[in-house]
Amino acid sequence: MIAGCGRGYRWIALDLDDTLLGPDRRVGENALEAVDTVQSRGGVAILATGRPYASARMFADRLRIRGPIVASSGAVIRDADGASLRELYLTPEVVGEVIDDAAARDLVAYVYTVDATRATREHPDTARYSLILEEDIPVVEHPPKEGVYALALRVDAGDGAGIEADLRCRFLNRAVILRPLPSLIEVLPPMATKGEALRFLSARLNLSLEDLVAVGDGPGDLDMLEVAGCGVAVANAPEGLRAAADYVTQRPYDAGVLDAVTELFCGRNDG
Repeated sequence: MIAGCGRGYRWIALDLDDTLLGPDRRVGENALEAVDTVQSRGGVAILATGRPYASARMFADRLRIRGPIVASSGAVIRDADGASLRELYLTPEVVGEVIDDAAARDLVAYVYTVDATRATREHPDTARYSLILEEDIPVVEHPPKEGVYALALRVDAGDGAGIEADLRCRFLNRAVILRPLPSLIEVLPPMATKGEALRFLSARLNLSLEDLVAVGDGPGDLDMLEVAGCGVAVANAPEGLRAAADYVTQRPYDAGVLDAVTELFCGRNDG
């Protein structure tokens, strides 16, 4: 038995990028088998990703996930049929301040609403980001300030730590600031974390957090690993997350996810 983990797990929360998906961003057989194994045994599989809802939903369909979708790190939670379970929004004041701050720093800001992702200015990375999300990202001069559930700033990696610290100070208690990548800083509503989303779903679905397995690879996954009965870091995760996990897989990406599912939902000697 894995130290810190028991048995009898009933649900699993799965990060998407660099966990279920590898560097090619394609759904592989290991990921499909992992999801099918949990669901075929009566378990609930949940996608918990930092991606906006439209992209998250598309991949949930490809993965054949039948449980809820946690998008934008917990700002949006919807069931498998697309019905809203919980949606958190930034205040228009915070949205305006972040957009103005990005302009003053000569940065592009991505503005997320349920229906679209928009950019505040042209940027060479936007085309690549559009391909990752598999959606068009139009540049708009006056993006909406109402109904915005997340913002993201594209930064130079060397400047990211300073900008992140400044935003944390300025928006204390008004927003959650995450830096999932060295060149990307996200601004989310208060309580919009994966861990808080899973607390919400635990009550909504009447499933104990002790019966939850959470699998991830990055800093944005830390709090969901902490609330879960068993927190799993895939082998490609950074040292900080691996140190916080109950279980670290031997293999990376979806191969590691499949190994964890086989171990925790099937048992070593169970078919």
